[in-house]
Order: sequence, then C-alpha cells, then structure tokens
Amino acid sequence: MLEAACGTGALWAENVDRLPTDLELVLTDFSIGMVASATAALADVPGVSARVADVQHLPFADNSFDHVICNHALYHVPDRPRAVAELCRVLRSDGVAAVATNGRGHLRELDELRFRHLPDWPADDTAQAFGPETGEGQLATAFGSIGCRRYDDELRVTEVAPMMAFVLSTPIADRRSPIGWTRRPSRRWRPRSRPRSPRRGAFVIAEDSGVFICT
Repeated sequence: MLEAACGTGALWAENVDRLPTDLELVLTDFSIGMVASATAALADVPGVSARVADVQHLPFADNSFDHVICNHALYHVPDRPRAVAELCRVLRSDGVAAVATNGRGHLRELDELRFRHLPDWPADDTAQAFGPETGEGQLATAFGSIGCRRYDDELRVTEVAPMMAFVLSTPIADRRSPIGWTRRPSRRWRPRSRPRSPRRGAFVIAEDSGVFICT
C-alpha cells in the first residue's frame, strides 16, 4: 500500500492495532519534516517505510501497489493531471485508489466569521480546485471507475485561541493581506478584531468532506 502526501502518518499511527501483520506500507510526502514525523510515529510498526517524494513524480515502477491513498492533498498540487496519472500508473490493474478531499461547505461558518472580521482575507479555493463536486472529472482522465462517498460532520468549538491558531496555520494564511493584522514581538500574527468566546455551548462549524474510490 502507498500513501502519497502522508503528512505526519497520523492515519496509521492512530490505527496501529487494525493493521494486518503482512501489510507492506510505503509512506511518501513532499515535506522532509512530514516524512521525519511519520517515520518517528511508526518506528515500531513492522513493514512500514517512508521517503520524500513528489506525487507528480512518484519514484516507483508501474503496477507496484495494490492500494493507493492520497488524502486532502491534490488541491495543493500544481500539476494535478500529472499527479492523478502517477497515482494510477503505480496502481495495479485490479487495485483501488482512495482520494479524500473537502467540499464547498467545509468549515463554512468559520469562513463566514473570518470574512466578517477580515474582509480582505482571500477566499479558500481548495474545493473548487479539487473537491467532491469538482474532482471526478479530473480523476476520470486516468481511472475507469470512480465513486464518491460523502461525509457530513461538525466541529463544536468552545475556545477561540485554538480556532485562530488553525486559521493562521492554513496555506491560505500565507497569501493574506497585511490589512487588519498587526505584528507582535511574540512573532505570532493576530487580528486586531477578535471574535468573542462563546458564552454558552459551542460555536458549531460544519465539516464537509468526501473520498473518491477509484479503480
């Protein structure tokens, strides 16, 4: 099994007890730091290896894997057609690929709150680039059969600080306009106007994601 764009390897580290004993798992990521984290997290799990690799140029022979996974990553890739072709190329003819992504309703309430306080903040276009609504046609350039399973869930946020930390950690924060922001000696970016902490209950944020199952 191959996971392209494995991140910290959390998918596997959180499910170690469910992994078959004969699993041969190869984890790849474009980030050296992510690969180091994944290697450390799964150091005691047999049959697991990790290496730095670009999903647009996978360093594996054709028909190498029974299963390929690429979760929440293709909307970041500059050349998605090339990446899709690579995922298909390394998959065996009877293999299955799983590609997860976020939909247009993902974190909708957080986006509305963010735009209210930071109207100059650029829109998140990940779902438009590659989402459950837009990804099937892109995958169809390489795969013959594609199905999509949608997952609707929600986050219940009771503290403002972690929510703001998440907003500032996202790739879209790297494209922010400096308007409405101030630089502090702590080297953390903070909005001049903050949303108030919820007084009762929680601030509910919708999660909208899906996974394409491809053969």
